[in-house]
Amino acid sequence: GRHVEDGDIQVYLFDKNGTFSYLNFVSASGNEGRVFGDEDELWEQNGNRLVISFNGGYMFCSLTRDNWRKFSGTCINKPGKIETINLEKIN
Repeated sequence: GRHVEDGDIQVYLFDKNGTFSYLNFVSASGNEGRVFGDEDELWEQNGNRLVISFNGGYMFCSLTRDNWRKFSGTCINKPGKIETINLEKIN
């Protein structure tokens, strides 16, 4: 799941082909229960570093593995908004 500083909680499904989709579980923007994701949502993991790209590069997140199931880092979008992000592996 993903927790960001605005209180959003999302569940991510990372596909082996390098794309992902996500479900808005709790969403400040009012999109709760909606699933997003297509070929414009990309992810790559290299060692302890996880990089996630949303919406064709509109927002990038760079995370570091804290332990075997938790990642933390920051996201930045095209307008320059920066927020913290925490992921926890749930499978």
